Amino acid sequence: MMSAFAAAVAAEMVKLGRRPANLVLLGAFLLLLTVFRYAIPYSASLEDGGPGRAALAPALPDQLVVNALSAMPVFAGALMLVFGALTVGSEYGWDTMKTVLTQRPSRTAFALAKVAAIALSALLAVVAALAWCALLGAGVALLDGAAMDWPPAADAARGLLAGWLILTVWGLAGGALAFLTRGVALPIGLGVVWILGVENLLSGIADNLLTALQPVRDALPGANAGSLVSALAEGVAAGGPVPGVVDVVGGERAAVTLCCYALGFSLAAVALLRRRDLAG
Repeated sequence: MMSAFAAAVAAEMVKLGRRPANLVLLGAFLLLLTVFRYAIPYSASLEDGGPGRAALAPALPDQLVVNALSAMPVFAGALMLVFGALTVGSEYGWDTMKTVLTQRPSRTAFALAKVAAIALSALLAVVAALAWCALLGAGVALLDGAAMDWPPAADAARGLLAGWLILTVWGLAGGALAFLTRGVALPIGLGVVWILGVENLLSGIADNLLTALQPVRDALPGANAGSLVSALAEGVAAGGPVPGVVDVVGGERAAVTLCCYALGFSLAAVALLRRRDLAG
């Protein structure tokens, strides 16, 4: 059973690696980091009458973890949700689900292979973000003649795990929605609207209008993702306000809540595939 499951995971990873859309999503993530965490501060430092070298502080190597994690609660989370929806929903769109299930392990093993592939892809995305930010930070330091000070290895490791957890949760959310709707377009639309609109609206209402909603806000995945980044990246405000990075719950609580979401989305994916017909 384990060898069949491992083979299914390996097949999923090969398939994901050959899908151009996934490279586009990764490129969009790295482009967001490049523009907002490096290009804009560097351009501001060159502007006459601007803040000068002080604008470069958020782009230096010691801010590696901050910069890599800053986009994950909202923008990278939305991209990862799209990735999860594509990973699962494409099987329905191409009508390959039935064929795959006649040649591979059980429905449970297949669903878990999808879950594992999404989690592994999230890890690769975080590693790519850290490596890319390290490269850009080193470039900024060389151009400015600043010290090449890097964050402690322990901080980088915590950032890696936190980013992996956040992106995995959003990827699994997209996958579970795709299993639910048996398609691609609807889970992407619902998920992106939730991340970019509904959660921000609920947070604003809970903060300013109806404080009774604060316990609900504190249980949302986006709020916990932002709180986890805030807890780990203490200097996140150095580059200005970052969308989605909030401090509404403690770091430990945020991590536990996100783990619960990851488990819940995984179980939902398995249950939806096991108990429903493959056809819409």
